[in-house]
Amino acid sequence: TVTSYVIDWGDGSTSTVGSAGDVNHVYATQGAFAISVALVDEDGTHADAGSTSVSVTAPTATLSVEAGADASLLEGETLVRSVAFSDGSDDGAAGWNYEIDYGDGTIITGDTFTRSVELNHTYLDGDTEHLVTVALTDEDGETASDSFTVNVTNVAPTLDLIGADTVDEGSPYTLILADLVD
Repeated sequence: TVTSYVIDWGDGSTSTVGSAGDVNHVYATQGAFAISVALVDEDGTHADAGSTSVSVTAPTATLSVEAGADASLLEGETLVRSVAFSDGSDDGAAGWNYEIDYGDGTIITGDTFTRSVELNHTYLDGDTEHLVTVALTDEDGETASDSFTVNVTNVAPTLDLIGADTVDEGSPYTLILADLVD
């Protein structure tokens, strides 16, 4: 009569149970593991009474972000966008870390306790494309990122001219060059 089952899980750990049936084990890492079972009865231990193997894979990622469609702006305009994300069953109690790379040398980092990140950035110079990347990390170290392109169009400079409507002949006229927008 079998008195115990000694299970070698193949990852350096063993379990001993007193009867046949379901036995559970949680693997801490991914990989291929050879499982062997030794039986103990009145005649002693019978090594390798049964064996099988299991392939442990990393869990499916649950953190995902969709940054949205490409955008077009005139230079001097501000990109404003709310980027929502999902994180499976994570309740967000620890929050999420984010990094926003606006593609022009400006990188913003922070934390959020809601499932969205607010983008707000002014592009000062035009006729360029900027790749904007939003990256997130949750409390388990899981990461997700998404990008979109902002096309910034150059705008011809404008200048406000201020001066009197009339001037006497031979008198100096004062012209004020004001409010240059480039």
